[in-house]
Amino acid sequence: MEACHFSLDQKVQSLQISAEGITHLLMEGVDLSTHRHLSVYHPIYKLLAPHLLNTMAINKKGRELLLDGGIFDSLMSVGVKGSEHLMAKRIVGLVTWHLDVDGTLPEDLKRRVVCVNIGRRMRYVYDGLKVYEAIKKYVTNYIHLYYSEFITELGVPGGGRFRNLDHLIQTLTSFIVTCSVQHAAVNFPQYNFSGFPPAYPTELAGSPPIDKRPQTMEAVLNALPGVATLTEIIMVGNVLSAKVTNALGDFETMYIQDLKAVQILHEFRVELSEISQLFTASNKQCRVPPYDYLLPENIPNSVSI
Repeated sequence: MEACHFSLDQKVQSLQISAEGITHLLMEGVDLSTHRHLSVYHPIYKLLAPHLLNTMAINKKGRELLLDGGIFDSLMSVGVKGSEHLMAKRIVGLVTWHLDVDGTLPEDLKRRVVCVNIGRRMRYVYDGLKVYEAIKKYVTNYIHLYYSEFITELGVPGGGRFRNLDHLIQTLTSFIVTCSVQHAAVNFPQYNFSGFPPAYPTELAGSPPIDKRPQTMEAVLNALPGVATLTEIIMVGNVLSAKVTNALGDFETMYIQDLKAVQILHEFRVELSEISQLFTASNKQCRVPPYDYLLPENIPNSVSI
């Protein structure tokens, strides 16, 4: 039998790469545009800055570690070329990607026909929408306090030009949610998947089964990577799941200084605390392991790892 490598589920790897690409790479464009066009004294800069912390730095480091003979080649069955192929397929989809639909959580759920009334049975939906609404309320109050027209380089509602406050609020909310909530949802479960590699090996040796007959334990063990590779998979999963910046609303640098704006931020923090208490109480009632990735205290402000 000719040796080859195949993925246990390349579709899962594709979805993971795509989700990380949206939160990391698209938000790098937001980061760049914000620094190009807004003064550090601009109210919108002060609103966005905590959520763009270290975005370009972590992306640069990620390209160095993952590509060019890095982790993608050594630990993933698809390798760098396969990853680039998956990204290219995703980029084709980005031609029709719109911030007001694909990048706005409630609208994205509707587009994918996910029932927003599913309640606590689908915790990503329930928890995500709760935190989304808290962020939108925070942004709304802040923007109504400070408003100055902001032209963006991205495809935004209103044909690329903000014509009313609602478009601006929706766009800024989506930026913050993508950098914080969405990234937390796709990034931090990684160790639970890869921390026990037999449950989610990033590569398997040999040829895939050609029928549904049960495999022997020997066949399963022979398909798994060696101990050194398995150890590295565990270490990478652990590092990528680490939280290296402050939690949502707890900013490393306090850009917001105006007393009225500080009060709006305080109200946002109070609402996040109430949401956290709600989620914690709900998790205690679950028979399955709690879904705690979107507890506000577990959501970093930015795409920092």
